Amino acid sequence: MRLRVPLAMSAAGLLTALGALAAPPAAADPLDLATCTGTATYQFSPGVTNTPQNIEVTRDIDLGVCVTPLLASASNHVTAEFPGLKCSNLLLATPGQLVLTWNNGQTSTFDYTTVFNTVNGVTSLIQSGSITAGRFAGSLAVLTMTGTTLDLTACDNEGLTSNTLAATFVVTPNIG
Repeated sequence: MRLRVPLAMSAAGLLTALGALAAPPAAADPLDLATCTGTATYQFSPGVTNTPQNIEVTRDIDLGVCVTPLLASASNHVTAEFPGLKCSNLLLATPGQLVLTWNNGQTSTFDYTTVFNTVNGVTSLIQSGSITAGRFAGSLAVLTMTGTTLDLTACDNEGLTSNTLAATFVVTPNIG
């Protein structure tokens, strides 16, 4: 089941570099409440260019492989319009919120801050924060999405129209 929710973040917190890396199989730490792997796919209409324009962004997160008791998968779907979006503001760090829907119909509301890190041609979008409502409320969580570094020449002509990234979501108890 996918849940459509209003987007509570800036465009920059929603986007990262083009490309994707294969996600390694999830290996849960004994203290993890959930460890999930999958993909995050972004679609841009029209394509993101170097010229500011209104762009509809659709994000689908599919965490199809989870290591956790009784939960096998989670997903998130959201569509929102961003005025003045252009390639140069895709990688700005911002806070945000997303609601994951688990395969049993429960949800987790994840409030986070975003950090970008680029090493050896790989850009990581790291969203860390806490689960504020629903399944795992009060726990800490990190959503990491990785892909190759943004090729700014792709912003010429028709622009960037889609982006699929490897995604890993980890929920841990808030011990502190």
